[in-house]
Amino acid sequence: MKSRWIWIGVGLLIAVLAFALWPGDQRLPEPVREAIRKRFPSAQVIEAKERTRDGKAVYSVSLVQARRRADMTVTGDGQVTRVARDIDFDDVPRAAADALAAKYPNATYRSIEEVSHVKASGETVVVYEALLATVKKREVEVQVTSDGKIKSR
Repeated sequence: MKSRWIWIGVGLLIAVLAFALWPGDQRLPEPVREAIRKRFPSAQVIEAKERTRDGKAVYSVSLVQARRRADMTVTGDGQVTRVARDIDFDDVPRAAADALAAKYPNATYRSIEEVSHVKASGETVVVYEALLATVKKREVEVQVTSDGKIKSR
């Protein structure tokens, strides 16, 4: 029984070390890695998925920087098209925060993301996505615009 726990501990240690030392972005094309480094210099890639859109490779990348999670969509040539990053509730625009509070009074917020679309002309915040638990303990994901318009999912 004791040796079983030792092997379980060794296995967990190996898994943790492998995750910490795994170069998550090494399988990504160099333009994609460069786009990630430019926007999030000290981030660690946790997951990356390749898919095809209009016959071209597109990468969905999840990463962590300074204990904050972010997700990016990057084309194969390194063009960032979407960024979603965790933010504090205090950073949500007043109109959006008021709309959430009115629709979901006394809710517990699990996470809030600021979702931006990126084009050649610049980055535009499109919505804020909130994952919350209602007073009745029902989990809800809701989108709200900067001006307070709620777009439920």
